[in-house]
Amino acid sequence: MAGEFEHIRGKGNRFTSDNQPLNRGRKPKLYTIAKKSYGITLDEFKEVVNYLWQLPKDEVKKIAERGDTPIWMANVCRSLYKDTAKGVMNTLRELLP
Repeated sequence: MAGEFEHIRGKGNRFTSDNQPLNRGRKPKLYTIAKKSYGITLDEFKEVVNYLWQLPKDEVKKIAERGDTPIWMANVCRSLYKDTAKGVMNTLRELLP
């Protein structure tokens, strides 16, 4: 039964002790991933993010597509690139304190 959602009419899906989601919790922040994987400090993370958001759009895309770019930096680059294509600033709000 685990994984199947109990559907209550008019109330939607309900969780019980037997009916729990497969992936619990929130996604980790990019800084948390970078800190655990690469052991960088918050100041180093901020420095890299500040550098990346000042680059031209084409350079950010090139950095994201290079094979030697760390995954957390590639994720930041892709997020910035996609947000600029949409004209939104969600990534900047989340990355900058």
